[in-house]
Formats: sequence, C-alpha cells, structure tokens
Amino acid sequence: LTNYFAESFDQSRIEEIARETGFCKRKRKLSPFQFLQTLLFKDFDGSKQSLNDHVIQLSCEENKTIRKQSLDERFNKTSVEFVKQVLIDQLQSHSQEQKLPFLDLFNHVYLQDSTKFKLPHCFRASYPGYHQAGASIQLVLDIKQSHFSQINIHHQTHNDVTESENIGWMPSGSLLIRDLGYFSVEGFKAIEEHNCYFLSRLQPRSALFQYKDDAFIRFDLNKLLRRMKRYKLPYVEEQLYLNLQYKYPVRVCFFLVPTSVRKQRLQVKSKYNKNRGWKQSKEYGLWSWFNAYLTNTDNRMIEAASIPQVYKYRWQIELIFKTWKSNYHLEKMKSMKVERMECYLYSLLLKTVLHRNILNMCSGQVLRKTDIDCEISFIKFTKLIIMLDRIVLHMFRQLPNAVEAFLLLIDKQNKSMLIKEKKRKTVKFNTVNK
Repeated sequence: LTNYFAESFDQSRIEEIARETGFCKRKRKLSPFQFLQTLLFKDFDGSKQSLNDHVIQLSCEENKTIRKQSLDERFNKTSVEFVKQVLIDQLQSHSQEQKLPFLDLFNHVYLQDSTKFKLPHCFRASYPGYHQAGASIQLVLDIKQSHFSQINIHHQTHNDVTESENIGWMPSGSLLIRDLGYFSVEGFKAIEEHNCYFLSRLQPRSALFQYKDDAFIRFDLNKLLRRMKRYKLPYVEEQLYLNLQYKYPVRVCFFLVPTSVRKQRLQVKSKYNKNRGWKQSKEYGLWSWFNAYLTNTDNRMIEAASIPQVYKYRWQIELIFKTWKSNYHLEKMKSMKVERMECYLYSLLLKTVLHRNILNMCSGQVLRKTDIDCEISFIKFTKLIIMLDRIVLHMFRQLPNAVEAFLLLIDKQNKSMLIKEKKRKTVKFNTVNK
C-alpha cells in the first residue's frame, strides 16, 4: 500500500503528466499535485462545493493563499486533459488476478456497460441529453485482473450500439460480457474478427435461422418450447444464424424460466404497453418462457449449463454504478463552467479507481481471521473508506505512519460489517384454514 502511493502518485510523475498535457505552463503558485489533491479530496457532493471552499481548503491544508479568480482560471481545457491523463495512467497499472469459476481459459474477462445521469441546464450545449443536459459514462471492468480498464465520458444521447464495434483495446483471446444495449451483429462480428469472444443475452424476437436442406429456414421457437417441456429439458443448445441479411453463425443457449418468472414478465410488459397504448404481441408471450444467450465460444471454453452463472458476473458493474450514484453522488452537480464540471467528474472517477485499488490491497487484511469463503462487500467497504477520507489524504500525501494508521483503523472494524452477506433461502409455510 505504501509503494502504491509512492509509485502511482509520485509528484515527479504528476509533474510529467502536467507537462505532457500543457497544464499550467506559466509560473504558478499551485502545483499540479496540489491541484489534483484539491479535486480528489473535495466534498463528494459537487452541488455543494464552491471555489471559496477550495480556497479555504488550500489555505488550511497546504498553506497556499490563492484568489478565487486565479483558481477559476485554472479550470480550463488543459486542466481537464491533465486530470483525464492521470486517470488513464491509473487505469493502465495495478491489476490483481482473480480466480473465476468457469473462466479459467481466459486471461481477461471484461464487463462493459454505461450509466446515464442528468446535469444542470447550463451544460446542454456541451452535453445534450433527453429533455435536458446529461452525461453518459462508458465503463469497462476487467473482473479477471480486478481493475477498471476503460472509463469514457460522453453526452447522454451517446448510444451504446455505437460502442459495440469499438473493441481495439481488447487483447486477443479475451471474453467480453455485455447487456442488450450493445446488441449488434456488426459488434459481434468486430469482436470475432479481433480474435476475441463475447457473451450476451439474446434480444427477444430476434430473427433466428437454421441451415437445412441447402436453405435458411426460420427457427421454430414454439417447437423448441414443446420439446423442452415434454422432455423436461432445463436448457437446449443450438447452432443458429442471426439475421437473414448477415447470416451470422452463433451458438445460442435457451433456458426455461419458472412459470412465476414468466408471469411477472408478462405483467410488467403489459403495464408498459398499456401506458403507451400498444398491444402485446403473441411472439413476446412465447419469448417470455426463455432466458436466451448467444456466444461465439465453444462448449470447451464455457459449458452451456454454466452460461447463466457466468452472465451473472455482469451484476458487479451494476453495483459499481449504484455506488457511484449513492455514495459518491456522481449526478449531483450545480451550475458552473463546463471545464470545472469535467474536472470534477474525472477526479471523482479517479477517486473510485483509487478506492478500488485500496480495496484490492486490503482484502487480505479484512478477511484475516474470517471464513475463507467470505467475500468483501464493495458497497460496504466504499462507505467505510469514504468515512476515512482524511486518512486516505494523509496516505496520498505520503505522510509518515499514515498507512499504519489506516490499516489499524481497518483492523479495528467488525469484519462481519464488511463481508458480503450470502442470500438466505426463504421457506414458505403452507397455511391451513380451520
């Protein structure tokens, strides 16, 4: 942990990034390291932070006297690029390999998703959104190496499908797990041409075809449902073709869902259609029986029976988004100049990367004297480390004994309060009317 702060936030390295980005070329009172520190350890709620707060913070912690106008001038395009490059520098280092069931054959397993949030109306020119200003963050998480791989900020109307073909950053042989927002034949083909693999849910009502008798015929989903029910098959694996225009070959795995799940799906869809004056199609009623996945892996890489468990890894990225919004107050911004807002966003994302790296390095300390099968809760640990923000500041400044003090505080915590709770099975009792 000591080496991490000494290497990752070395002042000479921060100065080098500042020179490369052209940040503060003129004579300055405030060093790039101090500017970065001010952003990282400001109030998490961007709707409360003012320039005056920054000035007071610098005066108290760095003994730096600077005017609000001078500080405001430092929020410009070069400062945004500076904070962004520090974030990129952090993303390119500090990985820690994890063992994942069913995925031993892949060196990298990526989860990709996006989160959208609203911004004040003053940012609408730079960040157009739906009915008002908004932003979208594209995140790629490498769960095998346990680190953030890509973080990019776009306007809210940026479509996930446009990102489906952007896979140049993926090493050959990697696995990418995405949700339906990235569903695109062009994206699947781009991944395969890059010698990589994908796993995705199948878009309901997708056009699936079989090659039979020298012709492409529509796959009969109704016939599949009758066969699975008749022989009580939990899943069926088929080699099919997606979209008659592209005739793209894929491995599709169909899993039957319980009747209660199907009933809930139909209720939700019916309510959705009713609010819009639409009629529910018979085809959706058929699709609601299935959880369907498509992939270009073979059965030796990922067995069909384990595909739902592998796809469940995607919830890790949803938990991260929940933490960003609930604990880090990602979407709380007030009216300010756009460059300052962007500095806030990139520094907040840098802070989340910093906290995740600390979690990876402290996991052994937390799990010591606990059950070997336990796992640390990312949300619980994040709440704790936010409370210890001033101690993290001392480690960031590499003050003597700061790491020891931090580990001592971690060690004093009740470990059960940081462990992820295992889901308990609910028992239903049958009631008898007397």
